[in-house]
Amino acid sequence: MMLSYHEGLSWLPMPIAQKLNYFGDDYTLNIQSANGSGYVTQQLLSGNIDAGWAGAADTIVAFSRDQSVRAFICQPPGELFQIVTPEGSGIQQMSDLRGRKLGITEKGGGEEPIVNAALKDAGIDPMSSDITILPIGSAGPQTLSAIQDGTVDAYASSYPDIISLEVQGLTFRDITPAKYQGVPGDCLITTTAVLEDNAKKQQITEFARGWMMGGTFAQANPEAALTIGCEAYPSECQDPAFAEAYVNEFIDLTAGNGEHPFGYVPIEDWTTTHELLADAGLVPADLDMTTLAADQLVTQVQDEADSFDAAAVQTEAKDYAG
Repeated sequence: MMLSYHEGLSWLPMPIAQKLNYFGDDYTLNIQSANGSGYVTQQLLSGNIDAGWAGAADTIVAFSRDQSVRAFICQPPGELFQIVTPEGSGIQQMSDLRGRKLGITEKGGGEEPIVNAALKDAGIDPMSSDITILPIGSAGPQTLSAIQDGTVDAYASSYPDIISLEVQGLTFRDITPAKYQGVPGDCLITTTAVLEDNAKKQQITEFARGWMMGGTFAQANPEAALTIGCEAYPSECQDPAFAEAYVNEFIDLTAGNGEHPFGYVPIEDWTTTHELLADAGLVPADLDMTTLAADQLVTQVQDEADSFDAAAVQTEAKDYAG
C-alpha cells in the first residue's frame, strides 16, 4: 500500500485499525510513502504496486490515461486542498494572483491539478508569466519562512499543512473558489487487473473495511483517536495543541451524514471534479466517472467493506480505556 505522503496523523484511521486489529488477524500491511499523488499513480499504472492513495484530481488524470483505474473511498470526501493568502495581504480572490507568486508543496503534488484549474478559471495561465509557482514544501521551516518574508504571496496545500502553519502563528484568508471545495481528498485506488485477482481483491476489501472501522472509531471518540495516533506517531505530537487541532479538523472533514459509508464520495462530486479538470484542459471531457468510482467492481468492494457492525465499533470507541 503506497501513501501519497509520509505516515502521520493525516492517516489516522490506519494506526487505529492496526492497534485494534480491524484489518484482521492474518493481515500483513506493507506501507510505502511517496512524494506526491502523481508518483503513486505512476507506480500503480506501471504495475509496481497493487493499490495506493492518491488525490482525486491525480486519480482522474491517471484514469484519463488508463481507464482500468478504480477508486473506492476518499479522505476527506471533500475540502482537502485550500488556496490561502496571509490575512492582510490585500489578495481577496484568485484573479488577484496575477503577477504574484504562489507557493505549492512540490512539483507533482496532489494540489497541483486543482491549483492549475482554479488559476485557469480565474483567467491566469499557470504555465505563463501571468504567475510564478514555487515549490516551498509542506509546512516546514522553509514554508513558514517563504510566507513570512514574502517569497510567496499565497500558498496552496492540503488542510494538514494549513493547520500546521496556523498553529505556528500564521493567519490566513481562504481564497479557494467555492466550486473547488467539494473536490475529494486522497482516495484508495487500484486497477481492474488487480481486482481480477480474487486474493488481492480480498486484501483491498479488508484494508478498506479496517480503514472505515478506524474512521468510525475516531468519529465516536476523538480523544482516544488522538491518543492512539500519538502513540503511533509521537514526533507529530510534540506540540499537543497542534496534534489536537489537527485530529479535530480531520474528524470534522471526514464526518459523514450517516447515510453512506465512511469515506464515501457521491458520483456527483467525482463528476464535478472531472468537469473542473476538463474545463481547464487537463483531461478529456468524455470520461465516465461511473466507471472510475461506481461500477460493479467498485460497489462490490465498497459494500463488502462496509459490512461491519458500526454500532459495535462506536461502542468500543466510547468504552476505550487504552
